[in-house]
Amino acid sequence: MSLEDDLELINLPTGTDVAYKVIQMWIGEKPVMIFGGNFDQHPDILKSFLEERGISFSTIRSIKDRSQIPSLGGEGNKYRVAGMGYNYIYTNTRNFTLPTGGSGHYDSDANPEHSAIFERRMIKDGWTL
Repeated sequence: MSLEDDLELINLPTGTDVAYKVIQMWIGEKPVMIFGGNFDQHPDILKSFLEERGISFSTIRSIKDRSQIPSLGGEGNKYRVAGMGYNYIYTNTRNFTLPTGGSGHYDSDANPEHSAIFERRMIKDGWTL
């Protein structure tokens, strides 16, 4: 099975909104991409996902406001955040953009390798870039 087949899309947009925050991550060896609303904060999206899955996490200080936010995981953790940013999903025409930008709370930008997995998956599912 390929990585794009393994890619788990969490909250893939189905409504009429256009811009979405995204978190690109790995749970073990499985790629995961989480979508949140345009006005949601990356730390809140990540925290909700981890808590819903029962995945423990440590916290770090946000570079934006110094609040305590979930860490990016990595060594010794069940998860590892690869990147963060935003993208556009046009559900009525089944068009999408690749993640771009970053997060104001983390020193993390969209990850090109993870984006390539997302691109292959969406095209395979009938979407257009």
